[in-house]
Amino acid sequence: MTQKIAVTMILLVGGRGSRLGDLTKDCPKPLLPFRGKPFLAWKCEILAQQGIKHFIFSTGYLASAFDDFEKQWLPENCTLEIITENQPLGTGGALLNVLNNSTHFKYKNLDYFWAGNGDSFWNVDLMPELQSRLENYNESEILCEMIDLCVKRVRPDQSGVLLENQHLKNWNVQNAEHINAGLYLFHKDFFNKLEINDALEKSKNSRNSKFISLEADIMPQKVETNKVLGLIDQKNLFLDFGTPEFYDKVGAILDKYFG
Repeated sequence: MTQKIAVTMILLVGGRGSRLGDLTKDCPKPLLPFRGKPFLAWKCEILAQQGIKHFIFSTGYLASAFDDFEKQWLPENCTLEIITENQPLGTGGALLNVLNNSTHFKYKNLDYFWAGNGDSFWNVDLMPELQSRLENYNESEILCEMIDLCVKRVRPDQSGVLLENQHLKNWNVQNAEHINAGLYLFHKDFFNKLEINDALEKSKNSRNSKFISLEADIMPQKVETNKVLGLIDQKNLFLDFGTPEFYDKVGAILDKYFG
């Protein structure tokens, strides 16, 4: 019988964080400190409360800075594997790099796994609801499906997604009501070889032959299959860690989960 409970989380933590200027000159963005601990440490604690047991970090920029994370910051009873990019691979390429090189995926029969950006915050309270949706689909229906968490729009200048009856109908739509928050619940077959080859050929943003953007190269074609589901975050808790303004809001998030 297929195991539908997802307890593995891939966190993409390899970006340069250039929008934060000198803050990330010597420190990767997810490791910037908040209240005595790296943001990523707080994030892993919150995710562990939601049932995540196995973390996989996809590192790139200043990768060695993550070497001591397991010993210093990983929540109790959790495991960590670090997969490093030798060159920038993009968000889609980074996920493929993990799937192709992770010993955790090699030796564990995982049907579903979580993935997301390690430098942003999503409404993790919705994870049980996302997980529960798996029980409503049989294996043939959910094959290659991804459940995508969306939030209400926060800026009118952003492109977003079109959501109808829980299914995403379009991607990168101007004046859409919702934006993608970057929290994903993937089926193991979401990334199949044929579509990845198509993405590589069609990619308009390639910095090298292996660069694939999940958002620009893979998601548009997946949405067309009508098998991508969305869940709206009515609390609008998604925070983008790309700008210094994030610091002004992170304290409220930590208070919510840790008092």
